[in-house]
Amino acid sequence: AVVSTQSGHYGRGEESSSTTSPTSTGTLSLVSRVKGISFMILVSIGGTIHGAIVKHINYLTVGEVMYISSVFYLCFLSMTVSFFGAPIVGFSKKILVFTRLLIGTTALFGKVWSVQNLPLGDATALFFTSPLFTAIIARVFLKEKLNPVHIGAMMSGLAGVILIAKPNFIFKTNADTETPPWYYYLVPILSAICLSTFYVIQRNIGKSVSAYTIAWHSGMFQIVGGVLYHVGSREEYTIPACFLPRTLLIIAGLCVAHNICLKNLALSHEKATTANLIHNLDTALAFIVQVGLFGVPAEALSLVGAGLIMLGTVCLTLSKILGFNCGTEF
Repeated sequence: AVVSTQSGHYGRGEESSSTTSPTSTGTLSLVSRVKGISFMILVSIGGTIHGAIVKHINYLTVGEVMYISSVFYLCFLSMTVSFFGAPIVGFSKKILVFTRLLIGTTALFGKVWSVQNLPLGDATALFFTSPLFTAIIARVFLKEKLNPVHIGAMMSGLAGVILIAKPNFIFKTNADTETPPWYYYLVPILSAICLSTFYVIQRNIGKSVSAYTIAWHSGMFQIVGGVLYHVGSREEYTIPACFLPRTLLIIAGLCVAHNICLKNLALSHEKATTANLIHNLDTALAFIVQVGLFGVPAEALSLVGAGLIMLGTVCLTLSKILGFNCGTEF
């Protein structure tokens, strides 16, 4: 009964996909929390599968991957929107929603590019620095206070980013080593900043627009953006003619839709702060896939850097859950 009720709320725009917990007035039951955590674990698994597929078919352009997989994503979301009765037109705060969609699509493009051009674990770890940037952006635009825990988490995350990117003005690298240029690592960081801005905008949208309405329009943005990117880059059209890559593109699109729907369900059972904490599983799974599936060894510095980023996001999230701020705010 809990699932169907909360899912219905999302369809009517009464809950946000990434911000508000529906149980703020009461304590979450153990069963509900187990369901929410289980859904978030499935979201992490779906995100890892999507990343592995994008990495496997990296001979396709970013634009092709985006618009082809988004067609199947949109087909699935169309059925979901119809089932929950979410409006496609006639919703409020259109300018904010448009901005959210534009920034969110940019973040996804950056993530796909990063997975194609960087080690999977490194790209995922850097992409999930977004909670650290969210705290900064929320301080600037929403006037939310920072405390020593936030500052410490940001410093830990920054140290992790440096260890993963290994900029040559800090680290001496062997010219014969085949490693991506350090500035490639700026792309997932910029994507993380876009994702952080995306979450801050979502806080302003709040409960006024259905999460499924936004998800449907997000699919449209991804298709249009994918076509424009592909045309603008003037890269050769390499749509696969064999069965396996086509199937993988379909699965990639369904993984994105799967994650959006399951995250909505997860947030109907569990607080957003806890859900974001579980996102650290994405980084661990990405390194496992990188080593086990693609046979690319994880560098020691990258593992330490990913650990520092995860430490920062864990501390930041736990401080919100426990309400710990050291008594000092900035």
